[in-house]
Formats: sequence, C-alpha cells, structure tokens
Amino acid sequence: MLARLDHLPSDTGKVQLLIDLSHYYWYVGKAGNLDTCLDLAQRAYELGVLLHDNTDAAEAVFILITGLVAQLHGACTIENDGGVAITIHFRPRRKVIS
Repeated sequence: MLARLDHLPSDTGKVQLLIDLSHYYWYVGKAGNLDTCLDLAQRAYELGVLLHDNTDAAEAVFILITGLVAQLHGACTIENDGGVAITIHFRPRRKVIS
C-alpha cells in the first residue's frame, strides 16, 4: 500500500493521508514501525510546505518531534492540547543492578 502513495496526486488529501498513516504506524508499534512513522511524517511535512498547508505541515512536525524524542529518550508520552502547548512526560529509566 505504501508504494501506491507515490501515484497519488500531490494535494492536501495526500498530506492528510500521510499524516493518518504516520499516526497508524506510531500506534501499531513504536518499536517496530517508528522509522516508517517518521518517514511518512517527513513526507507529509515536505508536501505540506510545498502546498502552503501550514496546519498539516505543523501536525507532521509534531509527529516528527514525538518520534525523535521517543528514539532519543525511550518511552515517553507527548500531549498536544490542540493549540501551541506541548507537554512531554518522560518515564524514569530503571537502574540496572549487576
């Protein structure tokens, strides 16, 4: 299915589909699908900027930030209040006792 994305017209509908698929790959399994999630979000951002679709481009950036933070710091949750506030909650890492 992802291979078919390249054949879709480059419009705001495609940007929204890329965002929806990115969300899907995030929720299906962050560990196994994070690279696909980030790739789709990056493509949504680039197309959103090209089409001057600021709302969807901003949503794609939010997904990218969420994914990159998850990669760098392990498990976390990120909340967006629908406006400009973003809250990041990090779970403390467990100490390994040897």
